[in-house]
Amino acid sequence: MRSVKPVRPTKWEYFVGALCDDVDLECASDRQFWEKNPPEEAQLWRALWSAANATHYFHQSTPHPPFEPSSAVPDVVRSVLENCDSTVWWDTPIDRVDQRIVEWLEDDPTPLGQGGLSEALSEWTLRASQEGGDGPWWSAPLGPSVIRTSRSTPFAPAVHLVADEDDMGRNRARIHVASPIPSDARIYEISSASDWVALVDSAPLDVSISRDENWGERAPIYQPFPLPALRSKRPATTWWLPNWAKLASEYDGIHLTTWAYLDLSGIPIPARTGNTMIAGWSPDETVWLNQMPAKIASTFDIARLDDATWTPNPM
Repeated sequence: MRSVKPVRPTKWEYFVGALCDDVDLECASDRQFWEKNPPEEAQLWRALWSAANATHYFHQSTPHPPFEPSSAVPDVVRSVLENCDSTVWWDTPIDRVDQRIVEWLEDDPTPLGQGGLSEALSEWTLRASQEGGDGPWWSAPLGPSVIRTSRSTPFAPAVHLVADEDDMGRNRARIHVASPIPSDARIYEISSASDWVALVDSAPLDVSISRDENWGERAPIYQPFPLPALRSKRPATTWWLPNWAKLASEYDGIHLTTWAYLDLSGIPIPARTGNTMIAGWSPDETVWLNQMPAKIASTFDIARLDDATWTPNPM
């Protein structure tokens, strides 16, 4: 269930827009149509890929909203998919028996979980709170020291493969299958806006200096970004993120559910004296603030067939 009512397009609306590419809007607003013609698994994954790539937080333009604000289609589709077998895992916690790491083979090779995690989190926190510029746009403490995992499904060798926030057209990857995550691993679950805000409130970090250049242009309205010349006319706001370096003493990993991703990603969320935002965090992704408490059980290579489909590729 949505916990905030955004006044600008959500990833969910882009997802539904992609799902409705070949569907008449009159049919799309009819629940019985979807009950008689439920989306196939491949359609859902293509729509998820499309939503992840529909809008970027560091550009000065954004795709036109797929629906008018008054459209009933997104809510109709949601009411069907919330009871669909293919999406039953979208609102579930981390799957402790099935976590996989994606290593992009076309990137510069770096060892998985490269050492110095504590130092990397501290450096990331320092830069986010003290360095300005228009480069940083993500919320998670991304870097070579930080492991990110997601589950697999019958369609996707790893969810991260299909719904990577910064896909960049990479076509080859190596999947590292982790052994089960111990039950005592401390995982914080984000399934709603209140979960995210509570995390911010528990260890607040003012990142206005590093995020306003990008996030400040994400005005909460249905329109393209304002031109750079108009930036001075934007009302000032304070941007907050969790202090990941502090939170590492409380949690080993932070997991974002797929439903929360679709509802919240890229949306300014009121927090403390300003706003916060989830950005650059893929659906079902767990970001590990401490060394992942599991070993690599097996590894295999895969190659992209199309936007959302991957196939085994012998090493």
